[in-house]
Amino acid sequence: MIEAAPRHKFAGRDHDNPLFKKAVDALDNLSVAMAGMAYAAATANRFYQDWITTYGLTPSTKSEECVRRLLPGKRCTRYNPKGRCAPHHPPGNDHATLWLLRGKPIVYVYQPYGVQADLLHKFCAEWGLMYRISTSPGWHYPSSVLHIEITTPEGRELLREERKKRGS
Repeated sequence: MIEAAPRHKFAGRDHDNPLFKKAVDALDNLSVAMAGMAYAAATANRFYQDWITTYGLTPSTKSEECVRRLLPGKRCTRYNPKGRCAPHHPPGNDHATLWLLRGKPIVYVYQPYGVQADLLHKFCAEWGLMYRISTSPGWHYPSSVLHIEITTPEGRELLREERKKRGS
C-alpha cells in the first residue's frame, strides 16, 4: 500500500485554521473530480474579480470577441460578405473575452484546457501581437484551464503601467 501524504501539511506549513481543516475534510468526502469542481466553484469569481481589479478593465459588451479589434484601426469583419476576418480567434480558442481599458480594446483573454504553444507563437508573430500563458487566474475553471492573454506591445505596456498604478 502507498502511504498518503500527511494531511494539512502541504506548502511546508501546518494549517491550523479550523475553516481550512473543515474545507479539507469536506473535500475529502468527494471524488477527485467533484473536489475539483467544488474548488472551482469556490474560487472562480474571486480570480475573475481580482484580475479585473489588478488592471482596472471591463469586459467588452459586444457579442463577438475578436483579436482583430486589438489592432489599431481594425474592426471585426467576420460578417463582412467580402471576406473572412483575420485574425479572428487564436489557435485553441475557448472561453474567450475581450477586455477594455478606458473603453478601448486592450487584451484578448482565452482560457483553454490546453494549447499548442508553437501555433500560438506563430499566430501572434504574424500579427505583431504578444502573448502570455499562465495557470492563473483561470476563472473559467480554476486549476483546469490555462489563462492566455494576447495584446499588442503597446497594450502590454499600458497594462504594466495600470498594474503599477494600482499597486498590484
